[in-house]
Formats: sequence, C-alpha cells, structure tokens
Amino acid sequence: DYAITYDRADADCHYPQDTMNHSASMIALASRCLRRAGFKYCSDAEQEPRPDETDGRSIGQLLHDAQEQYHKAGTVPEVGTDVGDMFRAGLPYLAPPRTGSCEQRREIVIAGHRYTILMDWYGESAHLPGAPENLPAILDHKTSSYPQRYGVGLAPDKPPIEDVQVTLYSAFALVDSRQDKVFGRWLYYPTKVKRKKAIPSDFTLTKGQVEESFGERIYPVSNLLKKVHAERPDPNSLAPNPMACNDFGRLCWFSQENGGPCRLTDQDLKDALARELERGDGMGLRDKAKAAEKTVVADDPGINPPDEIKELPPELKEEEKPAPAAKKPATSRKPKAAAGNQAEDIGKGVLAVLDAIKERWG
Repeated sequence: DYAITYDRADADCHYPQDTMNHSASMIALASRCLRRAGFKYCSDAEQEPRPDETDGRSIGQLLHDAQEQYHKAGTVPEVGTDVGDMFRAGLPYLAPPRTGSCEQRREIVIAGHRYTILMDWYGESAHLPGAPENLPAILDHKTSSYPQRYGVGLAPDKPPIEDVQVTLYSAFALVDSRQDKVFGRWLYYPTKVKRKKAIPSDFTLTKGQVEESFGERIYPVSNLLKKVHAERPDPNSLAPNPMACNDFGRLCWFSQENGGPCRLTDQDLKDALARELERGDGMGLRDKAKAAEKTVVADDPGINPPDEIKELPPELKEEEKPAPAAKKPATSRKPKAAAGNQAEDIGKGVLAVLDAIKERWG
C-alpha cells in the first residue's frame, strides 16, 4: 500500500480543506507520544507559542535565514557574529549560490496521504562538494547543543533512515526525480562551542530502503493521525508516553504542571521509568535520568555522572558558553524549564533513577 509512486509532487498543490496535511514533525511527535500530538494537532487546546514569538529569532532560524540569502543572492553574514561564524563553518559543504531550490514549500501525495515539506536545499548532487554525481540531493541545516544525541560522529557508515524527516524528504526526492537513489547531507552545527564548526552527515538511500522505512515509520502513523483528526476524541483517551514528558529539557506544554489539560500524573511517570529500567532498552540513561528528575528531588547534586554520559566525541569537546537567560513568554502560562547546569542535572537524574528503583522494588 505504501510503495512510492508518482502520485503528485509540485510546489502549488491544492487539496480540499478537510484533507489532513502531514509533516515530518507531526509524524515524529505522534510516533513519540500520540496524546501529545492529539493535543497539538487535533484539539482546541491552548498551544505553546513559537520561540520567535517570545524570545526573538533563534540561532537556528537566523542560520536558515543566512543560508537562504546565500543560495538566492550569494551574500554571506558578517564575521564575528555567532550566525556568521557558524554559517562560514558550513560553507565548504554547501552548493554554490543560485543552484537548486532553497526554502521552498513542496507537497506530495503518497498512498492517499498528503505531506508538506519545507526543504532547506534541494537539487542535483553534483553541486554539493564531495557528493556522488547524478543523484537528486537534499540538504538540511541542524543546530544542536548536543549533536551526539542524533548519532553524529558515532556511526558515520549507518544511514539515518530511522529519522522520519530523512525518510519523508528522501521519498519526495525519489518521486520528484523518478530515480532509484537519493543523496542527503544533514549539516549539524554545535551551538555551545567557542570555535564554530559544522559536522556533515552524508547518506545515500535506495528506493527500496526508503519504501521500507516509509511503510514502517510513516504510513501507519499517517493512518492513525487521519483517524484522530477526523473523529476528534478527547486527547486524554489517546495513548501517552510518559518518557516523552521531559523532551527537549523541559516539561511538556500540555502537562498539568504547566497548567495544561493532560491528565498524566507524576506517578505515571515514575511507573513508566521503572518499567523502562526493568526492560533495559528504549531511551538512554541521560533521558531516563532527566525524566526521573521531574518527579524526584535529589539531595546531593554534586554526584559525578557516569562516563557514558559525560564523555563527548573529540570534535565536540569545546568549552561551553553559558546559556542566555530565557525571556518570559507572552502567554497566559509558561512551560517549566529544566534548572541547573548539565552536571547538576545529570547528577540529580542519576539519584532520581536510584530512587525510582528503590520505590519500585523496595
């Protein structure tokens, strides 16, 4: 049912308004926590304001602005600014100006579902330095304080096919080009380092690999989201994932502690953490500890984190800059952010894991 065929792929598609429009972020969120996706995309719940509506444009948004100006007009941001130095670090991996398409909204229909895609850059692989020739190519800019969480630098020979965005964007490129392979380059920019750098993560995927991943990761979730969107059930009736409550270092916007409508309790989170530890797979210790910290206050934040948490790959070992103080959102309520520096957070989390184990098994 999900074989990638040339259904439709243009820049100006028009569909009935009641046809649900899927995106990579929507699919990824629903895969992570269906209840959270229900509140965000299929309910009238108050939504979290965009960062640029409260704190000004983020470094990631400024970087995307810079790459758009570069590809369309050939201009480069000034040296000595965060975005300028960061962008210049990525220049050796970019296509020349006025090649391919940049920041263009594209739409595609696959197996009856409509998907909207906003590509940072899309064109021919011959324009990208070091890429194989004669393939459709996609490029995406990624800013992160900790790129290692995405596998950057850990498994360079393993294609990131588990990434929903990689699968969906690759599917579009295959449909649009009518070829059997696609080349991709995800450029990661560590944000908390003194000397700015860009780390490329290149991959080449076949049509068979993309179809398999699409059928496993995107098509079933699209079906489920379409059903939820049409029936509009109470999101609290949808399956939650307590381990996702503290993603991105802050509590979910819809959580009770943020004044939201989700009825998931702290005890639910504790029980989920205990099950995750008992099972021994799933999320890494860093995320488990952060999730546990939401419900348990540690007495001694000075405990040293284990080596597998505090060790960074060589290319990321730089002195970190202190994070700027966040501005208050202009909304009736605000999300609760994780407090303290990284070492303190991890220390509290490790103790929280131990407390959770004791509570579960005495």
